[in-house]
Amino acid sequence: MKGTMQHYMQSPKVSIDGQKLFSRYLHNSETRQQMLDLFKQPMFRHRPDLNIPIEESRKVSTARLRQLGAAHIVSVRDMRRDPMKYFAWVESLLSLDLAACAKMTIHYNMFGACVLNLGTEVHEKFLDEIDSLEGFGCFAMSELGHGSNARQLETTARYDPATDEFVIHTPTDNAQKYWIGNAKNDARYAAVFAQLNVGGVEYGVHVFIVPLRNTDGSICTGVRIAEVGHKMGLNNIDQGRIWFDHVRIPRTNLLNRFGSVDRNGSYSSPIKSSGKRFLANIGELLIARLVVCLSCVQAAKVGLTVAIRYAASRVQFALPDKPEHPILEFSTHQQRLLPLLSTTYAIAFVNEQLKRKYADRVGSSDMEDLHVLVSGMKAYASWHNLQTLQICRECCGGQGYLTRNLICSYRVDMEPFVTLDGDNTVLMQMVAKALLDSFTNQFKKWSKDYFEVISYVRKEVQIVAKEQNPLLTRVIAQQHLRGSDFQLHSLQFREHCLLRDLAFKLQKITMGLGEKRQSQFEAWNTVLPEAVALGKAHVERLLLEAFVEAENKADPVNKDILGLLRSLFALSRIASDDWFVIAGNLSGMKAKAVKRQVGLICSELKEHAVPLVNAFGLPEWYFEGTIASDWQKLNQWENRHAPEFF
Repeated sequence: MKGTMQHYMQSPKVSIDGQKLFSRYLHNSETRQQMLDLFKQPMFRHRPDLNIPIEESRKVSTARLRQLGAAHIVSVRDMRRDPMKYFAWVESLLSLDLAACAKMTIHYNMFGACVLNLGTEVHEKFLDEIDSLEGFGCFAMSELGHGSNARQLETTARYDPATDEFVIHTPTDNAQKYWIGNAKNDARYAAVFAQLNVGGVEYGVHVFIVPLRNTDGSICTGVRIAEVGHKMGLNNIDQGRIWFDHVRIPRTNLLNRFGSVDRNGSYSSPIKSSGKRFLANIGELLIARLVVCLSCVQAAKVGLTVAIRYAASRVQFALPDKPEHPILEFSTHQQRLLPLLSTTYAIAFVNEQLKRKYADRVGSSDMEDLHVLVSGMKAYASWHNLQTLQICRECCGGQGYLTRNLICSYRVDMEPFVTLDGDNTVLMQMVAKALLDSFTNQFKKWSKDYFEVISYVRKEVQIVAKEQNPLLTRVIAQQHLRGSDFQLHSLQFREHCLLRDLAFKLQKITMGLGEKRQSQFEAWNTVLPEAVALGKAHVERLLLEAFVEAENKADPVNKDILGLLRSLFALSRIASDDWFVIAGNLSGMKAKAVKRQVGLICSELKEHAVPLVNAFGLPEWYFEGTIASDWQKLNQWENRHAPEFF
C-alpha cells in the first residue's frame, strides 16, 4: 500500500539493481569491511552530537580517531603508495562521524600530506609519528589577515646560521594563524606556512614543521594558542589561533622538497620560478579539496536518504473517503528533491574519476590541471551539498529540525566547507583563469598564422550557426530533449561562448576599445561575475560527460534509470539558466518544453526514488532511530519510554 517504503521498493515499475548501480565504485572492499567491523564497537555506535557538552564531544571525536589509528587499517604513506585504499578508508569514515573525519582530514590529508609530499628522507620520522598519532598535527596556513591570498602571509621564518635554526615569528596581530583545526586541544605539531628569509633575502612562502606541545601536553616555549570561538557547527573540532614569539626550530624542519637551505645559509630549489614554487608548496590542498568533494557527496547522500524515505512513508491530504497520499506523490516534492538526487549522482561519478586520476598521477609534478579540476568540483559540490541539505530539511517539515534525524546537524556542520580549503567563489575564478590562459595561449599561436585565424573564425561561425539554427532551437520532441547529444551540445556551447566572450571582453577593456582603458587587475575585477559563471558552466559540462560515461558503462538493467537521471540533471541545469534563451540557444517555446520535461521525468522517477537512495549503500544501522527507518514504530517506543532518551 502507498504510504510505506515497501510500496516503492516492490513497485512493478521499479527495474533497477541497486547493488550493481554503485558496486563498481566500491573499490577496496577489504578496507571497507575492516571499517564496518570497527564501527561495531560501542565507541562508534554512540553519536557525539546529541546533548553532549562541547568538550566531551571533542574527546569522543579524538578518541575515535585514536582508535582508528590503533587499528592500522591505513598509513599516511598510502596517500602515495595506494591512494584508492586511502580513499576507501575516508569514505567509510564519512558514513560515521563528520567531526572525526574532519580531524582526520586535518591530521592526515593536510598535515600528513605536507610532510609526505613536501618533505624528504630526513622527515621520515614524522611520518611514523603521524601514523601512531603520537605526532598529532594541524595545518597552519590561514592567518587573521590573509586567507585566499596566501602569497602575502605575514608569518616569518628567518634562518639563523649561528645556531643552524629557523626562527618562526608572528610579527603582527593580523599574522596570527587563524581557524587552525586540531590546534586548541590536540595538535603536537603544525605545518606552518611562512615567508622564508635567508641572509636578508626573501624566498617566498615555504612550509615548516613547528612543535606546538611537548610530550607531556604542555605548550612549547614561545607558542601561544587560543580558541577561535563558538561556531554555528562543528564545535567538536578544536579550532584555534596560534602566535609564535621567535620560536626556534632545527633547519631540518623545513620541508625541503622544493626549496632547501644548507648549513652555510645557501638557498637552492629545483624550481626557479617563485610563482611555480609557491604553487608547488601549496599543492597539498589538492587531496584536501578532493576529500571535501567526497565529504559533500556523502552528506548529500545522507540527507537525501532521510528525506526521500520519509517522503515515501509520510502521508498527507486526500480526496473525500480516499486514503491520504505519500508526500512523495506531490509534484512539488518531487521537483524539489529529485533534481538534487540526479546532481548528487553526477558529482559521485566525477569523484570516482578524480580519485582514479589522482591515484594515476600521485608523486608526479604534472598535477596543475588536476588541481584546477578538483578545485572547481570542490566549489560546486559544497554549494550543492548545502542546497541539498537545506531542501531536505524543509521537505521533512519539523522532523527535519530534530537533531536525531541527521539533516540539520549535517547542514550546520557542512557550512564551513564553502570556504574551507579555498573560498568557492575564488576557486571558480581560478578555474576560469586556467581556461582563459589555455584559450589565449592557443589564440596567440593562431594569430601568428593568417590562415589559422581564418580557420578559427570559420569554425566559430559554423558553431554559432548550428547551435542557433532556428529549426534546432525550436525542436521540442521528447526524444530530442532527452537525448544526450542535445544535452551535451547545449552545455558545451554555453561553456564555449562564455569563454570566448570573457576573453574578448577582457581584451576590449585592457585595450580601451570603446570604453575607458583599465589595467589587467581592474579588468579582471570587472569581469569576475562572468568568470564565476564560466567556472560553473565548465564544471557542469564535466559532470554531464561523466554521467554519460557512467550510463554507457552501466549494466543493462540500470541503463534506462541512469538515462532518466542524466536527463533530469542536464535539463534541470538548462532550465535554471536563462543564458540559453538570452543567447538564442533555446526559443521561448523550447525553454518551456525543457521545464515540462523536468516535471515529467520527476514524475517517472518517483517510483525509483527509494531504490536509488538505497543504492548509495550507506550502512542501515546509521539510520536507526531516524525518520529514514520505521518512524511510526519508533514513536510508539518513545511513548512507552523516557522521552529524553534521544
